[in-house]
Amino acid sequence: MKKIQPGYRPNIILIVLDSVRQDHLSSYGYSRNTTPNIDSLAAEGTLFENAYSTSCWTIPSHASLFTGLYPSKHGVNLEHNLLPPEHETMAGYLKALGYHTACISCNSFVAGGGTDLNRGFDLTIDVDGYREGESIVDRGIRFLQKRWRKSIHRDRGAARAARIAGEYMDAQPGPFFLFMNFMDCHLPYRLQKRQRYQFIPPMERKRVDRIPLDPFAVMAGELELSPREIAGIRALYDGSLYYLDQQVGRLVSQLKERGIFEQTIVLITSDHGESFGEHGLFDHQYGLYEHLLRVPLVAHFPNGSLSGERIKHMIQLVDLFPILKRLVGGPNCGLEPEDYVFLRKPIRALALSEYLVPNLKAIHRRFPNTDVSRFDKPLRAIINKEYKLILRRDGTCELYNLINDPGETVDLSATKREKAAELEARLAALLGPWPGSGQAASQFKLDEELRERLEAMGYL
Repeated sequence: MKKIQPGYRPNIILIVLDSVRQDHLSSYGYSRNTTPNIDSLAAEGTLFENAYSTSCWTIPSHASLFTGLYPSKHGVNLEHNLLPPEHETMAGYLKALGYHTACISCNSFVAGGGTDLNRGFDLTIDVDGYREGESIVDRGIRFLQKRWRKSIHRDRGAARAARIAGEYMDAQPGPFFLFMNFMDCHLPYRLQKRQRYQFIPPMERKRVDRIPLDPFAVMAGELELSPREIAGIRALYDGSLYYLDQQVGRLVSQLKERGIFEQTIVLITSDHGESFGEHGLFDHQYGLYEHLLRVPLVAHFPNGSLSGERIKHMIQLVDLFPILKRLVGGPNCGLEPEDYVFLRKPIRALALSEYLVPNLKAIHRRFPNTDVSRFDKPLRAIINKEYKLILRRDGTCELYNLINDPGETVDLSATKREKAAELEARLAALLGPWPGSGQAASQFKLDEELRERLEAMGYL
């Protein structure tokens, strides 16, 4: 066991389970036992019942997570995908405190996409593209291996990322900040058969394998899925989540084996959820509905702090950076239970979210004649304990009572106009005017391999 010296700050591990919606975790009451390891961590640690992302897709939500800013404030979106240099990042702050910082990501947009989201990390590993000392021959072999992995439905780097994380922890003499992103719940699903069929009976497997996993064809009106087929896709998704839960369990075991679990803050969350036909949507574009914004947040804090507690008040991804600053930036260093008492009190009364630049490229690339006008709508949302307003840039809106209608099936904007106007005014006061589109776009250039990976994920 490693000895903790006076003044030593806790290690920090921040895990993003990409595309994981809160209501599919068994720790949040889901009918399938999808997350037994996360459930155990939540039972021993802390579960936040009302955690929200700030957007419905990867780049803006990760930028919010790393900077503590909303999308219109940090400016990172589909058109402006480079994180501006003036924004302080979580990794940069912790590095200045003496942490060794590492990003091990299965999402190339976060680690290898040129977005500068990895600013402040001493070490960045794009798990899918990472190769050390690679020659031309190695690249040729890797190309063949890549095709072979796809043909046998191997995972999307999760097992390899967990192994690299263990090697990384062994090499750190002092406190470290480790960020990880796992992608197996992001389309396309590529697991081996045992994990792939975790929640699919043997007699259903061939049928489920024939279901086209093509969300943009559905939204373009070129493909119609039956309720039975959607249920099959959910089962594949749940099997992927169960597999990711095993990797989380593996990481927790590694911490315990190394004797540093009680000196480590572990945060498990997601960048956004996923649509399975709700409001006519699939994947995670074009909407700010609850299934896209409500994310899991499960924490383990050092030395039994907040053990077994369920926090009911609202929290957002933008809150995690300020929380870490308060925990490890002060003289107490975040190793004592009393350092965490403030988390029992409400942090915010409202959650805000933005989807400022709809991604129409993914549909246009394959279906150039499709009318995409219903998707071409920048969105903002404001959520309080009872109501949620989704505002479009053209001034139209949707209003839902989340207490009576958590599935957002009844739009009240026409009958409760005063409430909608009240929330719209509050939204404008907090976020300001809609960002202009006349700025010069700050884009990175893609190599061919990275472009192929991002197109396969529906980003381009």
